[in-house]
Amino acid sequence: MFSPKHKPMKRYPVVSFITSFLLACAFILFLLVSLSLPIIKPIYLLVFKATTIAPQAPLSIATELRFGIWGVCASSLLNQPTLTTNPGTCYGPQLGYTVPAYLSTAIAVPQPIINALQHTLLLVLILHPITAALTLIAFFFSLFLASKAFSVFTLIWLVFTALVVSASVGIDVALVLVAKREVDKLQNFDFEIVFGNAVWMAVGGLVLVWLAVVVVSARACYCCGVHPYHDEIHDHSGHYPHNYYYPIKHHLSINLILSTNCNIHVGAYAPCPKHPSSIMPFGEIVIGSPGSGKSTYCHGKHQFFTALSRPISIINLDPANDLLPYPCAIDIADLITLKDAMHHYDLGPNGGLIYCMEYLEKNYDWLEERLRELGEESWVMFDFPGQVELSTNEESVKRLVGMLQKSGFRLVATHLCDAHYITDATKYISVLLLSLRTMLQLELPHINVLSKIDILASYGDLDFNLDFYTEVQDLTYLQNLLQESLPEKFTALNMAMISLIEDFSLVGFETLAVEDKESMLHLMRVVDRASGYVFVPPPTAPAPPSTTTSTPSGIEEIDEEDESMQRVEKEEADRQRR
Repeated sequence: MFSPKHKPMKRYPVVSFITSFLLACAFILFLLVSLSLPIIKPIYLLVFKATTIAPQAPLSIATELRFGIWGVCASSLLNQPTLTTNPGTCYGPQLGYTVPAYLSTAIAVPQPIINALQHTLLLVLILHPITAALTLIAFFFSLFLASKAFSVFTLIWLVFTALVVSASVGIDVALVLVAKREVDKLQNFDFEIVFGNAVWMAVGGLVLVWLAVVVVSARACYCCGVHPYHDEIHDHSGHYPHNYYYPIKHHLSINLILSTNCNIHVGAYAPCPKHPSSIMPFGEIVIGSPGSGKSTYCHGKHQFFTALSRPISIINLDPANDLLPYPCAIDIADLITLKDAMHHYDLGPNGGLIYCMEYLEKNYDWLEERLRELGEESWVMFDFPGQVELSTNEESVKRLVGMLQKSGFRLVATHLCDAHYITDATKYISVLLLSLRTMLQLELPHINVLSKIDILASYGDLDFNLDFYTEVQDLTYLQNLLQESLPEKFTALNMAMISLIEDFSLVGFETLAVEDKESMLHLMRVVDRASGYVFVPPPTAPAPPSTTTSTPSGIEEIDEEDESMQRVEKEEADRQRR
């Protein structure tokens, strides 16, 4: 049984069909040329035509000699069907042939020229059947382009075949041109030499073979619209193959970007950076479940930073998000979209997103080159998809984060959770576990945020004050609430989950109301401190209230900022208690 990679036409059906069609047509042309005159009399390589008939020449054979692969035919004007039923005289088929001396005398061609043509034709006789056989073998190889290794072997075979075909066609053309040149040297002989149709058929076959080489090269190198399948992204030998980028949306474009040849051993996050000494900016990984407000947060932060004259760039890495509320510096949709992945590989939404992330990982050079164009001073926000399994279970996002870090980015993760989760004890425990799992998976400075805090009152009253949920205080108080909503048999499980969260003691929450500038300012400072970023506004920029200032020595004075943050936090706590 063939594996899926080795079944004929199983994968890359368009590439296989085009290659097979080109090679089949080329094989037919080479086969017809190989069976030329006298086997197939209408096909021949060249023709000697006398423009006048010598007085001493027999009228039945004096005017024309047609040379094929396997023999020669002589005819005259009287052999035409309208004048006589005499079909003319043919010699062959045979392996090598000799033109009778009386024929060359009849058309006044010197015997040395005839002998040179005979030796050349004998070489052509051998090459044309060989080219037909090589093309037929390549045709069978083209049915198995699903295998990467076999496609490379097919490419090598095709290049060899194309070179042999080129040599054969070159001899055909040279044969006629040399004969023409020799004829021009003769005097008092009135005849001409012209190309036969077999030469043009061979030229057509040559073009088809080289076109097949181009198509198979696209398959072997993932260019000209051909992109790797999901299981071809990872090389199970422990290394990644060369990175080739092709935008999946533009199948008729020819875009090939070769990456640095840098192998990734198992356990490593990213290939070697091309410019390890270059400085990259700070960045923020924005993650969270669907509907948690990631895009709204990015949009609000863009407006907030613009008001502060602070440079910011937002990168959309959600291939399903085609309605972006913010100006996007880099959009993954230029590389691949969820719709394309689902259509080409018959995947569902979740599987399509996983494929898109792995495809972006495979083509990280595409992202890195565009990130370097943003400059070093811009705060870069990465808006990731909302499927939580990407940041909790799948390794592709983790490897992407590692690649960004190896490129020089200093990152912090902002994990958004809808504030309505804290209105129910079971939902609150689930979001705590989700946040903890995400923190352990990404291994970044991590900020958990309860978004939409301004509409929390619309969800109902809380069982405890807000500080209990944001500071993740003694969770045993939730035990009674959990017992009320769940059967008694889950008591031990509830206690185990509570103990797990408290043992790690990692999870805490900030609050966010995007439309509240004090809330945005507070979260901005928390994120900046987590990443180690200190923003110094340009001298011409308007100084917002409670912003930092730069001392002459370049060291930031943060006492005023600390006081401002404490004041904002106190006002927010008072408001929440009310």
